[in-house]
Amino acid sequence: MPPIPDVDVLVTDGALGFVPTDAQTTTAKIGVATGGVPNTVYAFTEKETLRATLLGGPVVEAAADTLDHAGGTVLIVPVSPS
Repeated sequence: MPPIPDVDVLVTDGALGFVPTDAQTTTAKIGVATGGVPNTVYAFTEKETLRATLLGGPVVEAAADTLDHAGGTVLIVPVSPS
């Protein structure tokens, strides 16, 4: 069985310092959302921006819950329901 490939995440914030460098405060979620472009990675630190961009769906609710309880950055990849 071949090994699982690596994934590298590079977040660019224009050197403004808005994106925290601590990987322990970053989580990732993949799921159905009613907005956004499927199979595109989005990064959020605020619920308002999350809901304005991805509108709704199970992954949006899960990410909002994570932001409420843990904070940090949530990476989301919306997928098409099928």
